[in-house]
Amino acid sequence: MTVERRVRLQFEESARTAGTHGNLSAVRSDGAVLWVAGDETATIERLVADAPEEPHRYAQQTGVRLADHVELPAPEDDEDEADIEGLARHGCFLWAVGSHSLRRKQIKARHSGGKALRRLAAVTGQPNRQLLVRLPVAVVDGLPTVVRELEEDGIRHRAASFGLHGADLRDVLADDEHLGPFLPLPGKDNGLDVEGIAVAGPRVYLGLRGPVLRGWAVVLELHPEVDPAAPERLHLTAFDDGRPYRKHVLRLRGLGVRDLCPHGDDLLVLAGPTMDLDGPVHVFRWHGALQADTPQVVRGDLLTRELDLPYGEGHDHAEGIGVLGPDDGPRLLVVHDSPSPDRLTDDGSVLADVVRLPGAPCRSVPDRGGVLPQRQPTAGPEVGGTASPDVHLREITDEDREAVRALRVRGRQKRFVASVSCSLRDAAETPQANPWSRAVYCGDEPVGFVMLSWKPRKGRYRGRHFLWRLLIDKRYQGRGIGRAVLTQIVDLVRADGGTELLTSYEPGEGGPWPFYQRFGFRPTGETDDGEIVLRLPLPAS
Repeated sequence: MTVERRVRLQFEESARTAGTHGNLSAVRSDGAVLWVAGDETATIERLVADAPEEPHRYAQQTGVRLADHVELPAPEDDEDEADIEGLARHGCFLWAVGSHSLRRKQIKARHSGGKALRRLAAVTGQPNRQLLVRLPVAVVDGLPTVVRELEEDGIRHRAASFGLHGADLRDVLADDEHLGPFLPLPGKDNGLDVEGIAVAGPRVYLGLRGPVLRGWAVVLELHPEVDPAAPERLHLTAFDDGRPYRKHVLRLRGLGVRDLCPHGDDLLVLAGPTMDLDGPVHVFRWHGALQADTPQVVRGDLLTRELDLPYGEGHDHAEGIGVLGPDDGPRLLVVHDSPSPDRLTDDGSVLADVVRLPGAPCRSVPDRGGVLPQRQPTAGPEVGGTASPDVHLREITDEDREAVRALRVRGRQKRFVASVSCSLRDAAETPQANPWSRAVYCGDEPVGFVMLSWKPRKGRYRGRHFLWRLLIDKRYQGRGIGRAVLTQIVDLVRADGGTELLTSYEPGEGGPWPFYQRFGFRPTGETDDGEIVLRLPLPAS
């Protein structure tokens, strides 16, 4: 990974005095503005971009005091921090979450002997940290602005919070079989520590830096709603099992969650060490996270490592990520806690990194490989025009046959999908299946292969469309290419009068079932040579 450029975040003197620029813990891009927060105050800062399309500097800081919008439990004159560890922007609201963690006192240089040990034994909590707040946002003078009240679709919205008065998240988790035993521990001792929030519709996802359980990190899913009897408060609605939360566990190589950021239907997960130490920092992509309807065990093909971020010794701890730019060329903005001296400028700014995000989804375009397959397939027309970055299908020719044959899946996937060479051999040996195959291209680069049995005259699938093979090269997985290919296949089948698309898969860990399930396939209850048969109904469009 290479840092593409650095962006200057310029803060006013009040924020610099509070140390916000040196303790950034959360960031979210919002058009022409950037929302940021530090973990040692109870404020959110808004910065304005110099050029929204490709910003190089954010300035004109405006502070948002949480105490001006919600009733914080700490006394008015108390400097109790909210320890904001995540920001999210969805609809007409800005969300913020506190760490919910306990804190162990540090041994400082002047402490020794019994006093030092007594300090190390002291564990305290701060009530403002138990914060989950939703603030209304309106466009004022052309910029997103936190307001006291907002009317949307005939409904008046004010700031609302969960956990500041009455039961909080720690109370909700007290009897949880996985998380409850860790609640008495400080956050940096692998205790409960919320870092990162993402919001999509009614879903609120909270990433946990800790606890990490035998290498598994935890993401909580909540469905908070405004309490009709007290519109300044949020309450949690129950899931099917009666609990007011849902747990997902992710295999992040022993790391905890440091931030969450939506990207399409996926969640980008910033992962780093759980405890107070330097260590590896990665960005993972949890595919289809925002569409999950049940608790997920996230591993294998559901989770890909997108980036390895640099980190320093005692400084430059990546704490927050936000997506910049359109989906076809997105970048990640990365902000840091304890920035190194070379990130601090003379005018009170701090430098954040901009890195290119791999796996940008390619858009789907119609099949360029020819007309719909016929009983006796013939070569389609030549592909003309300029190279395109979009996903499209091409007929395999002598010019690209070897490049297509060279496509490979990951090692653990080989048991679930045959190679291109094997697939072409199967097609040649079973002409009665009326095989139809295409290479998958992204621009001028072959990235995959697809083959169908197209309405064979005989056999089990006579007159039906059966997806025989779908292979995306390991270098291009996780970019939405498989979904784009299936979308095009569905369009072709529907245009041919088809009302369903069939396929089958071999069950097993790391298999393709989650991918097909997210697309809408469902088991028919049948098996074919040990494989589970799936059906995707295709209602008329």
